[in-house]
Amino acid sequence: TVKEAVKERVVEEVQKVEEQVREEASEKAEKILKEAQEESDRIMAEARKNGEELVKEAEKQGENLVKEAGSNPIKKLAAQKTADEMVNQAKKQSDNLVREAQAKADAVMEKARAEAARINK
Repeated sequence: TVKEAVKERVVEEVQKVEEQVREEASEKAEKILKEAQEESDRIMAEARKNGEELVKEAEKQGENLVKEAGSNPIKKLAAQKTADEMVNQAKKQSDNLVREAQAKADAVMEKARAEAARINK
């Protein structure tokens, strides 16, 4: 009958629209996750770079301390110990920067996953 044919056509159209909405939602969710991953990667890269610069600067300052100690073995030994400690502290600070960045990156990804899950419902 015409009524059944119309009903079937409406059901088909509704299914098409539902599928299209699901595809669009899936694409949007993928985009959110991709952008979040890029942001996370940027956060981590920046932290690593800053940490490396911190250590390099400490090494440079340590080398200068040892040079300034001159040829006096006692001053040189004290300067070397101080330089080593400066580098160790810089490495610890670098590790802390990376840990903090990892926490931020994880939070960015968690938020994106939640948003993607909400969209895909």
